[in-house]
Amino acid sequence: KWNNEPTNDLPSEMLYIKDCDKNKYWSMVSRIANDMAYVIKYGYGYSEYIQVCDDILQNVTVYVPEKEASKNIIISLKNLNNNKRNFKLYYYMDAILGEDILKTEGNIICNYEKNRIGIKNIFSNQFEKEVFVRSSEKISKIYTSPKEFFGNNLDTRCPEAIIYKKENENSTEFFKSNSVVMECDIKLNEFEKKDIIIKITTDEETKNINLYEALISLEDTKSMWNQKLSRVKINTPSKQLNIFINGCCMYQTL
Repeated sequence: KWNNEPTNDLPSEMLYIKDCDKNKYWSMVSRIANDMAYVIKYGYGYSEYIQVCDDILQNVTVYVPEKEASKNIIISLKNLNNNKRNFKLYYYMDAILGEDILKTEGNIICNYEKNRIGIKNIFSNQFEKEVFVRSSEKISKIYTSPKEFFGNNLDTRCPEAIIYKKENENSTEFFKSNSVVMECDIKLNEFEKKDIIIKITTDEETKNINLYEALISLEDTKSMWNQKLSRVKINTPSKQLNIFINGCCMYQTL
C-alpha cells in the first residue's frame, strides 16, 4: 500500500525474526525494531539487504521473476556460532488488491490450507485474481488481523504475538482481513546456513518451492535486465554522467 504521509511511511510488508532461546527479536530489512547497521544493494531487477544480528548473518534478496506473475523473497540465515539455535520467522503483509485500502477494506477474504495463504478481493473488477502467499518452510501459525499480531496499540516495534507467545488456532475457514501474518519455525545447527523462500503469486501451483529454481530465475532476471540496459551506451568526459545514463536512468524509466 502507499501512504500519503511524508514523515512516517509504514511498510505494508515486514519481516521479523525471534531468537527463541534468548527471547530476543528484531525486524529485518527495516529499522522498525532494529538499530543495527546494515548494507543495502540495489541492482537491476533485485534488491539485497545484508545484516548481522545476534550472531546470525542474514541476507534478504527480493526480486520479480522475468516470466512469472510473482514476487520472490529469498531469506538466507547463517549461524555464526557453535550452538544450535531455534528461531521463529514472521512475514507480515497488507493486501490491497485494488486502488487503495479505503476502497478494498472489508472486501478482502483469506484462507489457509496446504501451507499457503489465499487472498482475494471479492468486490473488485480491477483485480479479480486470487493471490497466494507460500513458503518453502512449513507455516506453523497464521495471524488474521493486525491487532491479533501487534496488539491493540498496533505498535510495530513491539508485536505482542512475538513478545508474549500468543496462542491461536489456524483455521482453513475463510476470514475477512486486509492483513495476514505467517509464522515459520527455523532450526539452525552449529555454523549452518539455511535458505527460506517466500513467494507471493497469482499461480495456484501446489508443488514445493524449489531453491535451485528460485536462484536460477534470479540469475535469469539479472541477465534479462543487463541485456536490455546494455543496448544503448554513452561515453562522455563525465564519469558520473556515464554511470547515470548507462543503466540507472534507463532502468528507472522502464
